[in-house]
Amino acid sequence: VEIMATAIPDSKKGEKVILLFAGDIDEAELKSLIKETGILSLMVPSVLMKVNEIPKLGTGKSDYKQAKAIAQQVSD
Repeated sequence: VEIMATAIPDSKKGEKVILLFAGDIDEAELKSLIKETGILSLMVPSVLMKVNEIPKLGTGKSDYKQAKAIAQQVSD
């Protein structure tokens, strides 16, 4: 399972945290795991998006620009 968080503008709160995830886990299980961590509610993702794969650069590092473009589909 791979995950990646990004943020997009939100008219109500300023920004919305979006969590992209890929792999063999369903959304309900992931939500449960996030809740168990006890992180601040401000940091809990507003939206979970299942993707085929987490965007990567040619170097293998995370591609945050592409992740933000994918996350932007939530508001479209």
